[in-house]
Amino acid sequence: SGDKAAMQHEIGDLLFSVVNLSRWLKLQPDMALRQANTRFQKRFHLVEEEFSAEEKSMQEAKIEELEAAWQRAKKTLGS
Repeated sequence: SGDKAAMQHEIGDLLFSVVNLSRWLKLQPDMALRQANTRFQKRFHLVEEEFSAEEKSMQEAKIEELEAAWQRAKKTLGS
């Protein structure tokens, strides 16, 4: 419906549920999020380096090119 307040409410509920699931599994949700952020940063830097080495602009790249570079970065660093 495009109601941002309602969407924010639902996202909050979803995040709360994921945190509770993490705790039920005896995991640390904050550590999982930090690790995910670190993985994202490393992958993103590899993608940036790839485009820079090829003297290409990420802003002008097609989504397929970005996705392919992302998948190569994931493979390089391990999923």
